[in-house]
Amino acid sequence: MVEIIFILQVVTVVIIILIILLFMLHPKSKPMEKNTTLAEGVFIAVVAAEQIYPGSGRGEEKKAYVIEFLVAKGYVDSIDKEVEILIEDAVHSLKNRSIS
Repeated sequence: MVEIIFILQVVTVVIIILIILLFMLHPKSKPMEKNTTLAEGVFIAVVAAEQIYPGSGRGEEKKAYVIEFLVAKGYVDSIDKEVEILIEDAVHSLKNRSIS
């Protein structure tokens, strides 16, 4: 009888340890991961827009393409201030890479 109780205690402790490890090691989604993915999507769309609409003075067409791309690919449902900033940052980064 004592042996059965000891075995049950050991099994219970092992199960509790496994549950704790499962929760500790489970990858949690972080807010920055989504933003990083969105930022990458924005940059891809900006590069594509620059290739589709070459030259200056076509900013509105390029921006419309980027927004359409982001919505179509499921990166965003609507454009907010954060997305606007990411688009501007991607354009700025692309221009700085072209200059260097």
